[in-house]
Amino acid sequence: MIDSSLNANFLFSFLFVNGSYFCVVELVVKSFWNIFAFCRRAMSCQHSLLFLFLSGFITAITVAEICKTELLEGTSCTIKLPTKNTDKSNEIKWVHLSSDAVVHRKGGKIRTNTPGLRMEEDGSLTFESVSLKNTGRYTYTVFNNEGTQIDAGEKEIKVYAKAPKPTVKINCTDGITTLTCDFRHRTDLTVSWYKEDNIIQNENNPNLLLTSAQVQENKPYSCSVSNPVSKEQSDSITVSFSEICKIDLLEGTSCTIKLPTKNTDKSNEIKWVHLSSDAVVHRKGGKIKKSTPGLRMEEDGSLTFESVSLKNTGNYTYTVFNNEGTQIDAGEKEIKVYANAPKPTVKIHCVNGKVTLTCDFGDRTDLTVSWYKEDNIIQNENNPNLLLTSAQVQENKPYSCSVSNPVSKEKSDSIPVSYTGSTDGTKPRTLFGFDLWIMVSILPGGGSLLLLLICVLLICACRSCKKQKQHEQDEDELRLRIFHDEGHNGTARSKQTARGQPAPPIPQDETSPQTPTQTQTQPKAQARGRPPPPPEEDDENPPPLPRPRNKQHRRKHEEPYRPME
Repeated sequence: MIDSSLNANFLFSFLFVNGSYFCVVELVVKSFWNIFAFCRRAMSCQHSLLFLFLSGFITAITVAEICKTELLEGTSCTIKLPTKNTDKSNEIKWVHLSSDAVVHRKGGKIRTNTPGLRMEEDGSLTFESVSLKNTGRYTYTVFNNEGTQIDAGEKEIKVYAKAPKPTVKINCTDGITTLTCDFRHRTDLTVSWYKEDNIIQNENNPNLLLTSAQVQENKPYSCSVSNPVSKEQSDSITVSFSEICKIDLLEGTSCTIKLPTKNTDKSNEIKWVHLSSDAVVHRKGGKIKKSTPGLRMEEDGSLTFESVSLKNTGNYTYTVFNNEGTQIDAGEKEIKVYANAPKPTVKIHCVNGKVTLTCDFGDRTDLTVSWYKEDNIIQNENNPNLLLTSAQVQENKPYSCSVSNPVSKEKSDSIPVSYTGSTDGTKPRTLFGFDLWIMVSILPGGGSLLLLLICVLLICACRSCKKQKQHEQDEDELRLRIFHDEGHNGTARSKQTARGQPAPPIPQDETSPQTPTQTQTQPKAQARGRPPPPPEEDDENPPPLPRPRNKQHRRKHEEPYRPME
């Protein structure tokens, strides 16, 4: 739990002191702290901390920036009072020299005659929202509680409105192109000109004069306006040279139909009429009347299209009269406007074993179609369909088509053509999403390989099992042979075999007993009698012991081994 004796000033400095900013709501913080100290006795620690956080958030939104010399209109800021030790009993007075705005504190009471201005406890002057009329110098005077002046000075601020977004206008007169940056007659703004986002002029001139070479570059131009606190840039516009109108024009082109008459004084009467519509451009007495937007008459009487459209196609007649009303020239001009050709697509159709390629370009009737095979033209008959022979299909070559009109051309993507369908026009049969015959050739081969692998594994397993059994049998025979040899040599034998059965008796030779080679030093042991037979078990009869192989010749007069019964 936070100690209630914590100083509110320390909490204020911990939450809101930050570089060039200072808080102007110390009184509010102290009030919230007192409320928090009172309420924390009735609330848990978690609720107390939450209440403190909300109090700090509400207080933080009233933080004001220290007033700089140059301010954006609408900013909230504070002019700090340089005097350090300003007791509340001191008298402080702020005066705006450019107006009658006064903020005066004396005896702890504050009086102001201007809304939006207030004095803080430390004597600083706060603007809730600065406006253009707040621009100017502000003087301050500080007196102690005895009425003696202890400090005085002056502060200045300049308030600027936000820069508007300008627009670029094009003016063409006598073949000279001038760009004008329009920003609503603001006098506090600086103008800069850009070409492709690179600054080309920073002379604070709202007009930019372009040479004929710059116009023919068809580059985008823009302008920006700024003041010390804000900056805005216009949209880029492309300045294009208005060429002389040809007979065939691309939609959106800007061009001019030149008037053949040479000596056309501005007092002459000139009239242009579009025969396919009611478009009329008429100049008489120096005044120009027109019924169609996008058309204008130049000073020499030529007719200019800002952006030609399909409806501008047709014949245009011109008539020229002198200042006395006598016709001195007449004639007719024709233009044809075409839309840009779209990018076509190639579609494949297979019916009854015949493959047909179709060039799809919508419902346009003004386009010419050409067919290409590996980028080599093979048909230029303006036919959107191309019939392929079986030999051409089997070549698996890429085909494409192009559509064009007198002013534009577009080509489709190349696609390889390979016929995989049946002769009756049905779709090719598939298995698991792949061609049937390919899968038929793959599956038997894969199955045969799998079967061969299984057979190899079985053979290896059988051989391993047989080898293991042979190894175990050899080990049993070796143990029996060792046991048999030990019996003939007179060595002691166990009474039971490894399986827990009684050991079989040692067979006796029929020949005469062996002559001892050494003199016996001890009395001859009493001959043992034949051991009694093992007790027969009623439950089960033990299996007979294995019989060793006859890999060596048996000794002479030696009977074969027979298990005991």
